[in-house]
Amino acid sequence: MKPAVAAMTWNLNQIRQTVFWLILVTLPWQTRWFQEGTWLGGFPWEQGRISIYISWILILVCMILRLASTRRPCAREDPSVQLASSFVPLHHPGNNTIETIKMKLLSGTHPFFHSDGSSRAQGRRTKRTFSLIVGILFFLSVLLHTSSPRATFQFCLEWFMLGLFFWSSLDLSFGFKKFSIGYALSLLPSTIFGLWQYGVQMVPAIKYAGVALQSPLVRGVSVIEAAGERVLRIYGTFPHPNIFAGWLTVAIFLLLLTIPLLIKRWQQYAVVFWINLSLIALILTFSRAALIALCVGGLVALCLSTIRKTYVALPIRFIVSAVMITSLVVGFTFLQTRHLWLVRAQSTTRLEQRSVNERTQSLEDGIKIFRTHPCLGV
Repeated sequence: MKPAVAAMTWNLNQIRQTVFWLILVTLPWQTRWFQEGTWLGGFPWEQGRISIYISWILILVCMILRLASTRRPCAREDPSVQLASSFVPLHHPGNNTIETIKMKLLSGTHPFFHSDGSSRAQGRRTKRTFSLIVGILFFLSVLLHTSSPRATFQFCLEWFMLGLFFWSSLDLSFGFKKFSIGYALSLLPSTIFGLWQYGVQMVPAIKYAGVALQSPLVRGVSVIEAAGERVLRIYGTFPHPNIFAGWLTVAIFLLLLTIPLLIKRWQQYAVVFWINLSLIALILTFSRAALIALCVGGLVALCLSTIRKTYVALPIRFIVSAVMITSLVVGFTFLQTRHLWLVRAQSTTRLEQRSVNERTQSLEDGIKIFRTHPCLGV
């Protein structure tokens, strides 16, 4: 590979990684252009709006860079050179051990497996093209057989952008530790903002950050009714507390798996502090489903020997101190909000009963719709 081509490839990969991190940072924010749709129950119908999020622009940039990287000059290298490089002598100075060659061969990362003219690569491309065509036809058929083309179009558009983001970043090589820290960092502003919301009991309107005004005195805002008062559930930068809670749950799991990968002790304690901050925010979202998911996921993780072995290597003193700190923080937070969580757990108040009834009705309606239109919906 020529030096100029190598420099161009390196710069392109660096740009792609930078765009990926920018996407991860902007995903929690709801900055968007939208066109108002119809009203439902006296309120704007969120799913009926056509919305273009700022993160989608970055996803399109990431897609263009991915296409550019697959067409760089080095991808048209002579196949004979690739084939010859796959049979370098085992004791060549560039090879460390025989086991390294075996691992490359077994894992499919050896250059021999990446010949562009191979029938296996051609078969994979054919399968991907066929899957893409089937997916496009399916979404088009759904759009043609729906009672609300606007809402269905927005749904298909969101799934398309999600798939595009996954595809455009599929070949980027990120370590688990780096991705976990990056994901959690993207939620840090939202976490701090959410804790502040609980303290002042309101969400201020920030136009260019995509944050809508939320007051517990206004109907339609997610609150807990207890002892005659309406307590705001924290939103962070998300459109609903349950969505915020879902993101926090994933972040907590990733940070827990990252702790054994850190070498310095202060870094491990910093992650423990970070986890406790996220747990406080998760509790203040008052999301029952997210809390149950966190507990069930934690029990499942404890049953996996691979995860247990990573924590066995940590010093006992650190594990005990981390558990004690987390227990105190979580216990104190639950103690301060126990009357609100009792309301959420009992589901006997007006709002909680209404929430349960609406979810039950939605489930029953969904089953009826599926039976009537099993393939395309409505």
